[in-house]
Amino acid sequence: MKYIFAVLITLLTTLSSSVATAAPFCLKIQGIAEECTYFDATQCRQRATKLKALCIANMKEVYRVTGDGRYCRVDSLHTALCLYADRRSCESEASKAGGTCIDKAPVNLAQENPYRYDPNKNY
Repeated sequence: MKYIFAVLITLLTTLSSSVATAAPFCLKIQGIAEECTYFDATQCRQRATKLKALCIANMKEVYRVTGDGRYCRVDSLHTALCLYADRRSCESEASKAGGTCIDKAPVNLAQENPYRYDPNKNY
C-alpha cells in the first residue's frame, strides 16, 4: 500500500512539474508551489488579485532578455525588455502591453569573471 501511495505521489509531482514550465506567467502564493499555467498576464494578474498573490514571469520560458534597466517587462512572446529604472513605470508599461514586471537578476561578479583574484578568500 505504501508503495502505491509513493508511486502516485511521484506521478502527480512529475505531472505538476511538467505543467509548471508550460506558460510564461505564474501565480505565486506564499507557501505553495508556483502555478505556471497562464499565457495571458492580464488573467494572471486578475487571479493574483483575487487570491492576494503575485503574478510573476516563468523565467524558464523567457527566451530573450534585452536592455540594461533594473526592471524588466515580460510579455507573452517570452521576451524580457529590461528598460526601466523604477518599478512603477515598468508596471505601468507591462499593464498596457499585457505583460508583467520583474526585477532583473543581479549580476554575480564572481560568475562574470572566474579569474578574478580575491585576497580575502582562502584558496
